[in-house]
Amino acid sequence: MVKISRITRVNEILKREIAELFERGVVPLPASSLISVTQVQASNDLRHARVFISLYGAEPERDWPKIAKALARKRADLQKKIAGALTLKYTPVLEFKFDDRLAVGDHVLSILEADTHEDE
Repeated sequence: MVKISRITRVNEILKREIAELFERGVVPLPASSLISVTQVQASNDLRHARVFISLYGAEPERDWPKIAKALARKRADLQKKIAGALTLKYTPVLEFKFDDRLAVGDHVLSILEADTHEDE
């Protein structure tokens, strides 16, 4: 049987709770864009957590700075809501980072697809 560490469980719970808060519209987003929590990395002492965010339907270079500021302003409120939903000794201090892995993956796929069409 696979043993899952406490940090891994807390990461997944935080990811789910933060995603639900975003779904409720806690942070204002540009029109026709979505925000997604791709990963959460909590520290070993559970006092800090990095939250990786992906944007869909938005231009990251233009929209991420505005969204990052909005997240920074709402951070304390988000942490308070998470503290109410979870039973932890400490509620982690959230740090939001832009996650461009999906955009990089899409770019690589488009290059491969273009290369495939050139070979035909």
